[in-house]
Amino acid sequence: MIKFSSSDEDSFITIDKKPRTHEKYRADGDFFIKKRSLAIVMQGSILHENDFTLETVKIYKETFAECPIIVSTWQTEPQEAIWALENAGAIVLKNAPPEVKCFDNTNYQIKSTQAGLKKAKDIGVKYVIKTRTDQRMYETNLPEYFMDLQETFPLDTDIKTQQKRLIAISLNTFKYRLYDISDMFLFGTIDDVLNFWSCDYERRTVFPPFETILDYCKSCPCEIGFTISYLERIGYNPTFTLKDSWESYAKYFCVIDASSVGLYWPKYTNETYRWRNFFGNNRLLEELTFKEWLSLYNHTKKYIPEHILKMPYNQPYKEKPSILQRTACLGIFTLQKLNTSVFNCISFQKNRIDYCLEVKNNPEFRVDIDSLEKYAKKEWTLSLLFRTQQKDIFGVKNANILLMDSFSELTDKLFINKKTGKRFCAHFSDINTDTDFNELYNCLGMLSLEEMEKAYDSFFSQIVKSYGNIPIIYLHFPTDFETREEFILRARKIKETIAKLSEKYSNILSINVDFLERAPEDDFPYHFSEKTYNYIARKLASTKLFELPCIVMPKSLKNRFRYKIWSYLKKKKKCGFISKRIWKALDTKLRKKGLTK
Repeated sequence: MIKFSSSDEDSFITIDKKPRTHEKYRADGDFFIKKRSLAIVMQGSILHENDFTLETVKIYKETFAECPIIVSTWQTEPQEAIWALENAGAIVLKNAPPEVKCFDNTNYQIKSTQAGLKKAKDIGVKYVIKTRTDQRMYETNLPEYFMDLQETFPLDTDIKTQQKRLIAISLNTFKYRLYDISDMFLFGTIDDVLNFWSCDYERRTVFPPFETILDYCKSCPCEIGFTISYLERIGYNPTFTLKDSWESYAKYFCVIDASSVGLYWPKYTNETYRWRNFFGNNRLLEELTFKEWLSLYNHTKKYIPEHILKMPYNQPYKEKPSILQRTACLGIFTLQKLNTSVFNCISFQKNRIDYCLEVKNNPEFRVDIDSLEKYAKKEWTLSLLFRTQQKDIFGVKNANILLMDSFSELTDKLFINKKTGKRFCAHFSDINTDTDFNELYNCLGMLSLEEMEKAYDSFFSQIVKSYGNIPIIYLHFPTDFETREEFILRARKIKETIAKLSEKYSNILSINVDFLERAPEDDFPYHFSEKTYNYIARKLASTKLFELPCIVMPKSLKNRFRYKIWSYLKKKKKCGFISKRIWKALDTKLRKKGLTK
């Protein structure tokens, strides 16, 4: 690759030269696969520009020595182009257009692919590569590579409906779309690949409307529909969760990097890594690469962000400002009462301020989630610790607000691994200490009162250094229901510290909870009622940094006073979902007051 200057000062641009014609192609391979045991099926319209499809066939005649090359295209192609392909050694299938019409080219893809694979089956090959007429693989020794992958990652012995693992490609296999195996490339036994493509024609002429990523995936467009129908044919029932989708990849497929086969696709752009964006423009179009597939196969990927499926389809992350949410239940339940759809809320629960500072300076001390898995009493504890490990509170892009509450400094204890120095914050109630935990970890307890002010000062200083003077909203956990003197004193010290530092950092807004109710049937002193969280939500909304949600009127309620009730509630700044029973009660109340007729 050659680096050269560009007008984009924020980027390095690299180029990757590939020969256009077979005469210039000089890559040598050591091809030992038995002759005619593998076929290459190229489906689609012939790409005439630069004789792309023709030159691809000629290159494949060298890199896939004596393997049948089948070009499954359309009878509308010029006869001269057909003859040129046949003279180059390809078997050309001229298909009639599909009779079934749909909203896109899906049925053309299905028909040309099925015809090419059936021809390969008739020839008697054992393996097949399904690819496209407008794409080219430049690498050598690919059959051995694919078969080595199948031998290295064999299917589970209990799988009887698939012969060997199917090898897919990272290009357009999107990580956060469900069951989204790319339809551009597939390697496997001829029976497996033919079974994958034995899907019904698309009969919808209009694609159904959708809002979220989950809606889109459940609509089963093209490659998602192909993958789901295949999984159902082999006895796998998709549940439309990210966890299930990733498990199906690990169980039946192997996803390799497009670069490992030297794939070139001149359509739309000449960028080699068209979706790999190091600037984070659109996480939703992040591809699943081999390194990530390997993590799925080895079950080392612990955190599965299911919430992404609820996001609007194709909405870039960068358009949403981020809220750094260093909160426990007080901040979490309060934020749920607000309209946060315009924000990307990033949780940093269990990130005590001294821990954040320590791992910022010494990343090797960050929590080791694998070593803690067997000690976590609750699955959600492991998830919180995982977020602690994965995210740096000082390294988030587009951070606009820091929302904190005092719980971590009030109660969380710091644990340090005796050998490695890796650490995490938790309560003893989160951890199973009946095993060898105490032999591996030291408990340093809570943040000392003597270090409190210095630690907060350093933390806020680093926040300002990282993000500028973004608003810091600090919620103080009330101790009205607390009986332990130690925690009452700690809460008082935290309030004094934040009050003092608010004079130094003008962007700190300290919020005390004046209205308080205990949570019903809950003795824990730090769990409060819904009224309490609604009260705090209104205080946060008064800062103009957050908004209360709009009132949702039930469509089933048919009366002419709904709008006046809604207007009245809006004027009174009420919030939340109003049930049908409450609407009727309000209607009666407003009638008596003479506010409605």
